[in-house]
Amino acid sequence: MFIVLTLFEPSSETTDANATAVRDVLDRLVAKQPGFIRARLHRGTGQTEGMIANYMEWESEEAFHAFRERHGPEVTEAVGRYNPRFTFFEVAHETGAWSYKSVA
Repeated sequence: MFIVLTLFEPSSETTDANATAVRDVLDRLVAKQPGFIRARLHRGTGQTEGMIANYMEWESEEAFHAFRERHGPEVTEAVGRYNPRFTFFEVAHETGAWSYKSVA
């Protein structure tokens, strides 16, 4: 499993617009891609207020990169102004189960 964690550090004034833009990309582009498993969108609280974190699970690194090749310019246009910082991981250990529930 390949994990993409994207961190955004906008000002608190742009947090809502940032979250909306990321949610749109997830629902409109990412959710339909081969190899995509699930995503979670997080809003910072306390000392991280104003931050947005997007956690995505993909079946493989190749599936994610194929998505980026197809939709990279659209993603950049939608969320690039919020200065995304992409980090990549492979799952090393997992405990328990979690299910997706939208709170927006």
